[in-house]
Amino acid sequence: MTLGKRIAGLLLMAWVLAACGPALGIPQGEYDALLAFYQSTGGEGWWDQRGWMSAEPPCTWYGVMCEGGHVVSLTMNWNNLRGELPPELGDLNKLRALVLYFNGLEGPLPAELGRLTKLETLILHNNCFEGGIPAEFGGLRNLRKLDLEHSCLTGELPAELGTLSELEMLNLRGNQLSGPLPEELGSLTKLQGLLLSTNNFSGPVPDEWTNLTQLLMFSIYGNPLITTVPAQLEALPRTGLGDLAPLGQ
Repeated sequence: MTLGKRIAGLLLMAWVLAACGPALGIPQGEYDALLAFYQSTGGEGWWDQRGWMSAEPPCTWYGVMCEGGHVVSLTMNWNNLRGELPPELGDLNKLRALVLYFNGLEGPLPAELGRLTKLETLILHNNCFEGGIPAEFGGLRNLRKLDLEHSCLTGELPAELGTLSELEMLNLRGNQLSGPLPEELGSLTKLQGLLLSTNNFSGPVPDEWTNLTQLLMFSIYGNPLITTVPAQLEALPRTGLGDLAPLGQ
C-alpha cells in the first residue's frame, strides 16, 4: 500500500468517526477494531465491501454479525484480503467466530487474538502467515475449532494449546511446523479431529495422546522425522471430515 493511499484511508476513517459520533450501535473499541481491520487488510481492494467505511451501522457491514450490541462474528472468505491481521482484533471481546480463509493474509498471527476468550471458531486456512502459533492462543478457553491448514506456519507447536479444554478440531495440515509434539495435547479430551500431516514434526507421538478417546480422525503422515505412533492412534482414519460432529463454519 502506498503512503498516499494509507493517508487517504486514515482521513476517511476520521471522517466516518466524525459522521457517526456515538451512534455506532457497538462500543467504540469494537468499532475502532473493525476500522483497523479494514485498513490493515487492504479494504479498498476487497471484492465485497458493502457498508464498510460508510455511515451505515457496523452491524450491517458485509461479514459482520452482531448480537446484543456487540460484534460476535467476522466472516470474510474468498474476499481478497491482503496484508496483516491487526492487533486491534483482540478488542472484539465478544467475538465467537473469526473466519477468514482463502485470502492473501500475511505477517504474524497477532498474539492479541489470545484475548478473545469468547471465541469458539477460528478458521484462517489457506493464507500465508509468518512465524508460528502464538503461545497466547492458550487463552482461547472456549475455542472449539482451530483450523490453520496450509498457512505457511513455522516453529514448534505451543504446549499452551493443551489448555483448550473445549477444543474439538485442530487442523494444522500442510504447514512447516517442527520440533517435538507436546504431551500436553493429551489433555484435550473433547478432541474429535487432530490433523497434523505434512509438517516437519519429530520424535514420538506422546503416549499421553492415547487419552484422546473422542478422536474420530487422526493424521500424522508426511512428517518423516516422527519415530513412533501409538497403535490406538494409528488405527484411526486419516480423512473423513464429514463424519465429525458439526463444529461451526
